Amino acid sequence: MALDADLRSRHAVISESPVAARWWLFCLLILTVKLLLLGLDPLPKVFMGDSGSYLHTAITGWIPDDRSYWYGYLIRFIALPTHSLFPLLLLQCYLSGLTAIVATVCWRFFFGCSTAVAYSLGFACALDPLQLLWERYVMTETISLFFYVLFLYCALRYIQSRRRRDLVLVQLLGVATIGFRMSYLLVVQLTALLPLLAYFPDLLRHIRTLPRQSRSLLIAARRTGIDTLLSLILMFSLHRGYTEVNGWLTNRQPAYLYATGLHLLAFWAPVLKPQDAVDPRLAAIIQHGGEYSLTDPTARNSQRFFPTGLIGRLTAVEKDPIKANDIAQQTAMRALHRAPFQVALLALKTYAQFLDPHWLKQAARADFGHDLLPANLQALKKHFGWSGQANITAARRTFLQRYYLKLWPYYFVIAVSPAIALVAIWLSRDWRLPALLFAHNSVMLVTASALAPQAVVRYLQPMSLLTLLSIGILLQAAIQRWSEASFFPLTMLHRTAQLKEEL
Repeated sequence: MALDADLRSRHAVISESPVAARWWLFCLLILTVKLLLLGLDPLPKVFMGDSGSYLHTAITGWIPDDRSYWYGYLIRFIALPTHSLFPLLLLQCYLSGLTAIVATVCWRFFFGCSTAVAYSLGFACALDPLQLLWERYVMTETISLFFYVLFLYCALRYIQSRRRRDLVLVQLLGVATIGFRMSYLLVVQLTALLPLLAYFPDLLRHIRTLPRQSRSLLIAARRTGIDTLLSLILMFSLHRGYTEVNGWLTNRQPAYLYATGLHLLAFWAPVLKPQDAVDPRLAAIIQHGGEYSLTDPTARNSQRFFPTGLIGRLTAVEKDPIKANDIAQQTAMRALHRAPFQVALLALKTYAQFLDPHWLKQAARADFGHDLLPANLQALKKHFGWSGQANITAARRTFLQRYYLKLWPYYFVIAVSPAIALVAIWLSRDWRLPALLFAHNSVMLVTASALAPQAVVRYLQPMSLLTLLSIGILLQAAIQRWSEASFFPLTMLHRTAQLKEEL
């Protein structure tokens, strides 16, 4: 109750003048900066084949096997009727501005940052290259990050207030987040255990005072159990609903995605042995892996998408996509059970690419997209009035693309951001809040390393927000310690002089 009252008092501050005037001015400036940058770099960008899948969904209603489908329907309702992608870019710029504003609220009211620190980091978030670039692309990054920051806000608020309505909002926003980008699935599922983190200090305090506080321990344990059960029921129910709708739209069995097995098989291709295969045809393909560089970690992308790669060869002998995916998934799981350390080593090699400056620069350039095929170009012109050129790789870099390349050292910082969150846990007044950031950051980094064919800078985008949130905690802690160190001697001298006068 005390924490809840403290939280309400902090939020009440923002309604007071002139604090309120400064706050609304800050929000206006954030959105104005976003609009000015849109004016400087107004052309929509595409990254095939991700963008192609979303545009195909918008045009035909088709549901992709390996991506969330909500974004395609959003394009269908916003961009298709106007025959222009600019309304989509405008919406993404606005939501990106709101992302920075919500993050500022988190710094100010959950992490106790001063107004100067919170507003400064809010502007840094608005100018984050990993946000700005993807505002221009027909990609899910911007909109999914907006729902994710709302998801984080409600999770942080639940930790402090432990109100069940916040727990319900966490799960609703979690489904919205994965509906736009499935790479958030693991952190959304992990956050179903949020009540354990929220109540952990109470449980620990009561355990230390046993048997004197046995009744209080039982009450805290009961509340923790009820909230955890509620959270899990909500998560499983809402996610089941999502998969049921996905199955209904595709006339398949309910599932999050329908090509997960194919992806895993390609990602872990260098580890595969013929004995891992659950189908003799796949065993024969793996046996002749030397013909297509199966053991080469740098060839995993071609194993997934090239006709001569591992997945191309599998789907050539097994025409049923459902059976091919099942064969691939079972084989990948058998490889994981047989050689977990080799799979972990493969993930470490991918992670090491994030720490290589040469690779980071190269990967940042690769994020700009691939050249358009004639069919892609024709569809873009017909349905969305596309005025860009087909030769994307040779096109002159835009303002935001050059900005994205120049700030490559920041991507290195994001790659080591779990360490930053660990320091924030040590320095924070309430360690539970940065602990949530650490857990999310670590899971996302493991996902980007273990479930990807190579290090991709774009995958760091949600971790960039978490990194900035953790940096805010460190900045505020440093300022507080400096203030205490600076003013403590002066305060003691002043108090000594007062005592002398009194004597």
